[in-house]
Amino acid sequence: MQLNRFDNIQEFWHCTQAYLLQHQVENNVLLSILHTLLHNPERYLGKPYLAIVQTSSEILAVAIRTPPQKLILSKAQNMDALRLIAQDLRQEQLPGSMGLANEVEIFSQTWQRLTEQFYQRSVVMKIYQLTAVQRVSTARGYLRLATESDRSLLIEWLSAFLSETDQVVSFDLFSHHIARAIETPNDVRTLYLGVIVYNPSDRPATVNILQAASYVSQPDAPFVKLRIIVGWVERSETQPTRENVGFRSSTQPTHLRGFWR
Repeated sequence: MQLNRFDNIQEFWHCTQAYLLQHQVENNVLLSILHTLLHNPERYLGKPYLAIVQTSSEILAVAIRTPPQKLILSKAQNMDALRLIAQDLRQEQLPGSMGLANEVEIFSQTWQRLTEQFYQRSVVMKIYQLTAVQRVSTARGYLRLATESDRSLLIEWLSAFLSETDQVVSFDLFSHHIARAIETPNDVRTLYLGVIVYNPSDRPATVNILQAASYVSQPDAPFVKLRIIVGWVERSETQPTRENVGFRSSTQPTHLRGFWR
């Protein structure tokens, strides 16, 4: 098993084409980038990293990187090939890697061990492959914009789609409330927040609160004496009132996730 780098994109394509097309779905990103390198190389600024790990008779893995983008790994026939790629790139500054989950995990673990740099998984996606086309009967009608009367039907369609694709709907909730202590700074009150989540379908739904954050404005945004202003006309420069001059916006919003089943 050995790793070979290429400088010529035509030669690289000639060597890897058959291997990549064997698993066209899994290697779709590599095939797309190779197509651009072949026909529009001016779109990339730096010299691409083109590497193959192979034995005397077969290719085991392919790796491509177009700086400053992430490294892209192909489907691997032998996981040791990924460790060889990590060894070859240990002196490079990589912003990340992309590929099938198992391949990327093995590469990243090796990369962390060799460079002592921390890594974490950031995005997880699915790949869908069309294997058969089911013939559907055509319906009479025409394309039109949806109206309010179509609401229930559209909700049913969306719920069925999310259930079939096992998709998760995520949304954020932010609540801002300011209250000054009545007597002393320690005179705090509990704020109760009620949230109503509506499920428009007849399918059971579960809402998970993944995280939440709450901040107290004191002493970061203290109450200070301000002049009372009505509209744009100042009433008095001496009549004081107490207002809050600011608040801390949470950088950790609450995430609620709904699962359709």
